[in-house]
Amino acid sequence: MLTKTSINNDHYHLAYFNDAGGITTTNDGHYHNVMAVPMENELVFVIMPVSEQDPHDHNIEEYVPNIKNKKKDDTDIIKRAYEIYDEALEYEQASLDEGYEADEYYSNNQWDTKNKNDLEDKDRACLTVNLIESKFDNLFGYQRQNRSELNYLPTEGGDQAACDIMRIWTKNVLELCYYQKEKSKVFEDLSITGKGVYNIYDYRDKNDIYGRPVVEKFNWDDVLFLPHEKEDLSDCDGFVKRKWYTKNKLKAMWPDKADTLFSGGSDKPKGGWVWDREVNALKKKGAELTRENEYMVLEIQEKEYRTSYSVIFNGQDGYYLDGWKESDIKSLKSIPDTVLIPLTDYSIRVSIIAPYTVLEDYYLDEDYFSLLPVYAKRRNGRYWGKVRGVVGLQDLINKTYSQFIDILNKVANYGYYYDQNTFISKKEEEAWKNNVSSPGFTAKVKDKNRVPVKEEGVRFPSEIVNAIALFNNTMREFLNINVEMQGQDGGTQSGVVIRQKITQQLLGNDYLFDNLAFAEKYLGRILIKKFQKLNKANPQRVMRLIINQANKDLINKKPFNIGEIEFDPKDELHVMAIMQLLENSDFERMDAIVSDSPYSPSAMIATYAMLVEMAGRGEAIPVSAIVKIAPIPEALKQEILESIQMQSQTQQQSEQSKNDTEIQKTLIAAQSKMAGKGQMQ
Repeated sequence: MLTKTSINNDHYHLAYFNDAGGITTTNDGHYHNVMAVPMENELVFVIMPVSEQDPHDHNIEEYVPNIKNKKKDDTDIIKRAYEIYDEALEYEQASLDEGYEADEYYSNNQWDTKNKNDLEDKDRACLTVNLIESKFDNLFGYQRQNRSELNYLPTEGGDQAACDIMRIWTKNVLELCYYQKEKSKVFEDLSITGKGVYNIYDYRDKNDIYGRPVVEKFNWDDVLFLPHEKEDLSDCDGFVKRKWYTKNKLKAMWPDKADTLFSGGSDKPKGGWVWDREVNALKKKGAELTRENEYMVLEIQEKEYRTSYSVIFNGQDGYYLDGWKESDIKSLKSIPDTVLIPLTDYSIRVSIIAPYTVLEDYYLDEDYFSLLPVYAKRRNGRYWGKVRGVVGLQDLINKTYSQFIDILNKVANYGYYYDQNTFISKKEEEAWKNNVSSPGFTAKVKDKNRVPVKEEGVRFPSEIVNAIALFNNTMREFLNINVEMQGQDGGTQSGVVIRQKITQQLLGNDYLFDNLAFAEKYLGRILIKKFQKLNKANPQRVMRLIINQANKDLINKKPFNIGEIEFDPKDELHVMAIMQLLENSDFERMDAIVSDSPYSPSAMIATYAMLVEMAGRGEAIPVSAIVKIAPIPEALKQEILESIQMQSQTQQQSEQSKNDTEIQKTLIAAQSKMAGKGQMQ
């Protein structure tokens, strides 16, 4: 244990001790030994006097760290907010521009305004044949059909009970915020623009004072991150996010700031010099900071760093020291065999500013940001989605289809040339015009050598049709989406072959699913931290969730286990055991890993296809194993598994009944035989 002593003779010491005793730091030219004294089945530690000549001692006290955070006035906060905005905007500007373009192309806005106006002025075709949207919708549909759930798996010898509790709580939390739908929205953003963003916060209202975590999609372009390489933001110093509010909503949310925001009924807030200066500077760089009848509110989260220490005594006992006085840290060096290792720690400062006004300024009590980005592809600070690679091809498709229509408009039926001396009379000319397209028509002319001459119309070039087909196939290749994924082929192919083709094509998109899975696993670790805090405040709530889930499973005749306990909500001993676990466990330290699913979608389909193929060859593959990994909706999967279980139970009962019948027949035969022997005797 590492702690401090009381003040005696105008000085104190830091004290280190274990079961064998200990020692204090040297202070005021001396140190004290610490003795462990057995007393009533426990050890009591006593700080011994220095000597008979100096008989003073000390009591043992708790060391209370003091983490001092920097204070700033409002002007400095606003100035710093826009410095971060400026730096983050410069860092992401190129990616933002490409993301906006990609989003426009997916949303059917694909023509340059000038080119479109020029074509329309010339009465030329200007078609948008949006293959990007249709192909991406297939990819999004595939993701929705193969959604995974957060799961917690114990490592070898790990905490199965803690994992089971986390799984129940997490499922409830995520269902309340429609997480699966939000995850699909994030997947769409990252696939199109290159960046999707999760927003993680605690929701509270009058009916839920303890709160619950919420995970939702945040607009990809309303958050700007400072430079970073790691996608968990462990090397990122901060970010800025923006939201838009009407004046009335601003006043309702921050009523104590209303006078500052809008004084004297005027729409012109006070103290605008900082805001105006910074906003105007950013507008020149293309930043969107104002909207009609709405005000932008910025939230800045930034890491403020400080030095902490790791101290090791005797090469074995280690402690983390944060918020300790520097003089105390130095004094620890006086304890023999002590190693001090400086560390870098931080607090996350949150500043929320509206026009001209600091609305809030505080420090998070967590060590992680409230936003979590998910990227498609990222390199050297730049990110991009899959749309970027097919923008040029989509332009070519639109132009080719437009030319197609222009040519069709010019294609005419054949025509005729004749002169004024061709026909005998006007009557004969009109008769010819009326009958020229009729089979077997006759016409009277002055001279057979001057008959009307037939002129063929413009023929449609077959090359343009071939080009359109080529472009369509090229689009599929670029996006790694084949016809099997679109459900357009496979009439004569087996399901295994089709799935193998889908798997091969998905390899080009696997990084999208992999990045999404990584973010989900990191999200799971964040939820563990939130669970630990909320559970300590209100473990009864978690207990109610466990009991409710147990009752649901028991109604459906499914076993419900918490660790090694087949939990019965009516058993008071079971309830007490779980409550004790909730009250006494540190879930952040549980021996477990976070998993979304054992397989990525492509790997899952490949494994499924392999199992089906093995079963088709007659190998003993349990049907339940194939169903568990099948790429079908979870609800249908559960229904099939329950049906298999019921059939198995019915079969076992039938076989048992047959065995009982055979045993009864054997017993009856034996009894008859014994009775026959008795009569003979």
